[in-house]
Amino acid sequence: MAFINEVWSRIEDILEYHKIRGKYITIGRSKCCSKHSSNKQTSFIIETDPAISIQSIVDIKEALKGLVEFSTITSRYDKGQQFLDLVFIQNTFT
Repeated sequence: MAFINEVWSRIEDILEYHKIRGKYITIGRSKCCSKHSSNKQTSFIIETDPAISIQSIVDIKEALKGLVEFSTITSRYDKGQQFLDLVFIQNTFT
């Protein structure tokens, strides 16, 4: 959980001028091709106001370089609400 808190702290620093209306974090596991490794997928869904600029997304990616590499970054508008979806995958070996 400390790792997730570190990632969130860096994201929050970048988004300090945005009103964060909600944050949702999911962590899931899925098996990879090898029986000795698995992938841990973490998703941050952040509801913001106002919309997040492309520069803010680039800043988040740069701030987390070396800590995580995002597999998906999506900014979306859904039912009158603005969301930023950040998904990264960690490989773990057993």
